[in-house]
Formats: sequence, structure tokens, C-alpha cells
Amino acid sequence: MNINANMDKAFKRKLALERGKRVKLIRTLANLTRKEMFEKYSINPNTTHAWEKGTNLLTEKKAINLVEVFTQEGIAVTKEWLLYGENPESINKFNLDDKTQDLKDIIHIKGDLKILDEVNYFRHNNLNSVSAMISDEALFPLFCVGDYVGGVNTIGKSLNELVGEFCIITTKDGKVLIKKILSYKGKNDFLVGGINPFANLNDPHYFTCTIQSAATITRHWCLGMISKRPETLKS
Repeated sequence: MNINANMDKAFKRKLALERGKRVKLIRTLANLTRKEMFEKYSINPNTTHAWEKGTNLLTEKKAINLVEVFTQEGIAVTKEWLLYGENPESINKFNLDDKTQDLKDIIHIKGDLKILDEVNYFRHNNLNSVSAMISDEALFPLFCVGDYVGGVNTIGKSLNELVGEFCIITTKDGKVLIKKILSYKGKNDFLVGGINPFANLNDPHYFTCTIQSAATITRHWCLGMISKRPETLKS
């Protein structure tokens, strides 16, 4: 399994979803239906729908086009905000009324897409590095759903030295797990699991698996763009 390829796919999906939310928000502020965007600006309704649903990724070129569209509708919005959520204070619409207060509040919620740059920098500057996104609550409250973690695959020492560590694990059958290695069972078999007994998981909370490779988590990119070394996580 290509972990980095899966990460790239996950990042692109998140990027598309976040950009789509912002497109829909500004279109709503502009009081434009998708049909009206087509009639006034020749933007195919299916294209707009695909952006807003995160099915298609809004590109820089198309973001520039949308800036021109929304400017003509009386909304000052930047390409940087549409693409990355930066400088939300730059958004303005003439004569916004109380009915749009909820939308104005949403504008000030910035995305966490800059994490992409930090994760890519880590991967490209650390040999044998891996990264993954937290997808369940097994390791809550130390790691939350949507957080990203990274580490360097163990080389030159036995995997049983990782007992007690929080790791990105690649199993013999190609699965990628983010678990705590609890005990060594023999050969390359280990008992792994989470720390949250209340987590709603598809898999058992504790199970034995055959580990092909594992990386101790040394980087943690939290929601809100907090990046840190989890130095106090080992029990």
C-alpha cells in the first residue's frame, strides 16, 4: 500500500471540500442560484455543484474567475480566501442585513489546509517518513479525528522496542493503523489498541496483528494548526 499516495488523496479531498464550502457561502451571500450563475456568467450549474460538494477541486484559475463574478455582485473576496481561507476579514458585501449574520460568522472560521504544507515538508525532509490522518476516536483525547500525525519507520532495531509507543503501523496485509503498541506476542505479532474505552470503532478496541513496519509518532498536526512533538505520550 502506498501510504503517501493515500495521504495525497485524503488531502485533495479535504481541500476540495473546504474550497467548496467557501464557494457555496459566497454564492449564498450574493443571492445567486446556480442557474443564475450560468445565465449571468456562463458557469455550468453542474460545475458549481461539483465544487460545492467537493467532487471537483476548485483550481486557482477558476478561483480568479469567481473573484471577478462575486466582485460584480458587490462582494469583495480574494482568491486566497477561496483557495485557503486566508484573510476572511477582507470579505465584504454592501448592506449586509441581520439575516446573513450566521453566514458572516461562518466566514471567520479558517480552515486547517496549511497543514498540507507542514506535512509535505516533513515527509520530503525525513527519509523513510510516513504520515496519516486520525480517522477515529481510539486515541482521544491525545489525538482527535482530523488531526495528522507523522513519524519515521523504525530501522536498525527490533519492532518489540516500540511496545508502549503510539505508532503509525503498516500491517503484513497492507493496512495502515494508528494505534498504541501494547505488547509483543512473538515473531512480528503484537497486541495493539487505543486508549479511549468509549470510542465507537469498527474494529475491536484491542487486537493482535502482524506488523510489517512501524513509525513512532514524532509529529502531531492538530486542528487549529498547532504543530508539536508528542514527547510526553509514551506511557
